Amino acid sequence: DWSSDVCSSDLVCVAWVSRQAEISSVLCGAESVEHVEVNASGSVLALPKPALDVLEEARRRYRSAQR
Repeated sequence: DWSSDVCSSDLVCVAWVSRQAEISSVLCGAESVEHVEVNASGSVLALPKPALDVLEEARRRYRSAQR
């Protein structure tokens, strides 16, 4: 069961961005081995539909506010 207690925001960010159709690669900064490990883990994390729905709604609201 996915929750913010299980996944860091960094991990979720990499997972969500890497699944976007318009994104061909994700460039992540890393200042430590831990950062590299989080970035690698995020690239294979499968976010559940409820999490994706929340992220997509946030994206929709952000884009609407930018217009």
